[in-house]
Amino acid sequence: MNAGLLTFYHTHHYGTFLQAYATQQAVEALGAQCTLLDYHTGKKNTLFRKPQSVGSAVDNLHTSAHYKDLKRRYDRFEQAKATHLRKSSIRFHSSLDLAKGCPEVDVLLTGSNQIWNAKLSPSGQFDPVFFGDFSHKRKIAYAPSFGSSQLPPQLSGDLAGYLSHFSHVSVRERQGAEMVKDATGQDVPVVLDPTLLLSKKQWAALAVPPKQTGGYILCYCIHKESAMASYVRQLSKRTGLPIVQLCGVSQKVHPKATCVLDAGPQEFLGLFQNASYVCTNSFHGTVFSTVFEKPFFSSVSLAEIHSPNRSRTYNLLSTLGLTQRIIGKGDTAGLLDPIDYQAVANTLAQARDHSLSYLKAALQNVPFVPQSASTPQPFPSWRPMMFALAVPPAPPPAPRR
Repeated sequence: MNAGLLTFYHTHHYGTFLQAYATQQAVEALGAQCTLLDYHTGKKNTLFRKPQSVGSAVDNLHTSAHYKDLKRRYDRFEQAKATHLRKSSIRFHSSLDLAKGCPEVDVLLTGSNQIWNAKLSPSGQFDPVFFGDFSHKRKIAYAPSFGSSQLPPQLSGDLAGYLSHFSHVSVRERQGAEMVKDATGQDVPVVLDPTLLLSKKQWAALAVPPKQTGGYILCYCIHKESAMASYVRQLSKRTGLPIVQLCGVSQKVHPKATCVLDAGPQEFLGLFQNASYVCTNSFHGTVFSTVFEKPFFSSVSLAEIHSPNRSRTYNLLSTLGLTQRIIGKGDTAGLLDPIDYQAVANTLAQARDHSLSYLKAALQNVPFVPQSASTPQPFPSWRPMMFALAVPPAPPPAPRR
């Protein structure tokens, strides 16, 4: 069997590449071939932005100042795509292109990422390519996301129409399952992000070790946040460890942080694999903190704090019993509290089995019969404390390694 995979993959975002890689690996581990259909939505990867605003001009100045490192990052992404993703020989730009030139496949697999986010389309409508509208082949969905908390009423009918042509549908977040239920009346399974389908050993095999030696606190923030900065500062003070910032934002999270600007996807993995602690406000930063079993803290937005069931980070951490690693709420773990990763591994194994069982059933076109799954933890009652940090009594500083 050959599955044709439709997903976002070409943008230079760590999670985008790694989820595409993981999906392909998971499908092939189940005995099917998986060809990534090289569909481009029009967004190009460029080092310099078209100067249309003050923000783009500032970004271009930043790129000019760090051109060597950012060019290396660009090249590493391109090399990783060329080496580790098996793509169609033809690049497609529309449904018409795919209808004319799509390679012969047995099933179309759509997912994951926010491929069903209508807001990403200039028209404000669903991109029909990510529903396989160009083909009469059987269609399945693994962990797509709508990227929003509500489906506009005018799109509900479109969604029901598209999904009527699918033999199997799953989604990445519980909120997405509710949206499918509202549109179609059908209950669909919630499955893991593809990056969690691969083991620690599998990801370690892809990782490139970092230049940094000895212990360090890894900070990966995709947007600036004061609460995270205070945790990084306190962790460094308490442990004596240096700070390494994988730069997703231009601003340093700490004045003494060593910034890494040239990491490609494999270097990204290596930084997480070798970190002593992680602080992040990225979903995939949280994913790889758990994959590599690191003590970590995650931050979520105010909107996610007030509506936790709409948060993919909360969805993940509630499944794994790790909501106490979310900062800014009353039950956040102590700064140096350990994580029982044996318990996490057992829970993750169950969730992974559930997700892989769904994917196997979908590929084989047999009914999916879900096993009993772990129940996500509800948020306890708490008051947001976004800028407060409770620090327990200090133990002796950990020696540098």
